[in-house]
Amino acid sequence: MEQFKAAMDDDFNSPGGLAVLFELAKNLRREGNLLTHEGKTATDWQDLQRQWQTLVHLAGILGLEAKPEANLEDTYNFDEAEITRLIQQLNAARKVKD
Repeated sequence: MEQFKAAMDDDFNSPGGLAVLFELAKNLRREGNLLTHEGKTATDWQDLQRQWQTLVHLAGILGLEAKPEANLEDTYNFDEAEITRLIQQLNAARKVKD
């Protein structure tokens, strides 16, 4: 919180504020990977919960929304016909330099 506040107080240094968010997210992802692969985390569960709440709060200050990772299979559920249609759309846009 102090690093974020210092960055934002320094002439509204939003890149510095975002760097704090990315660092928090990186730490939470690392802990998530430990939990997935080793069945435990290196950090106390309450500390992880505080880090997540801090990330959500600070993201909100910048107008961003922090959400838990979605199931990628649900998020990107395209069939082959949809993929082909999107590729055709992309190629048509490239032809007219759009």
